[in-house]
Amino acid sequence: MAERVSSDWNVFLYLLAIFLPPVAVFLKRGLAADFWINICLSILGWLPGVLHAWWIISKHETTTVKRDYFLPPVAVFLKRGLAADFWINICLSILGWVPGVLHAWWIISKHETTTVKRD
Repeated sequence: MAERVSSDWNVFLYLLAIFLPPVAVFLKRGLAADFWINICLSILGWLPGVLHAWWIISKHETTTVKRDYFLPPVAVFLKRGLAADFWINICLSILGWVPGVLHAWWIISKHETTTVKRD
């Protein structure tokens, strides 16, 4: 299941990179140098930004969940997959960003040493 979540996530990032390359790199690497390089390449042209984003997505494995609570459902999905916690976080995030962030923080800290459960 962990490989499937990682694979599904990468497919999503590849598709996102076609439309918004810096956002895909941000979701993969956070505010690292790769993000800023991709911003510059995307300013130079769409194709350099997309190619760089695809390279970053393929180069870096999704092994740990970053503490990026900007998009709470994404953080919970990366930690737990499509479990009930993800759907609860979607509902809380619809009610407001703060409830989604608090729930994501709780889920990630609660499951600090666990990985996505295998079925």
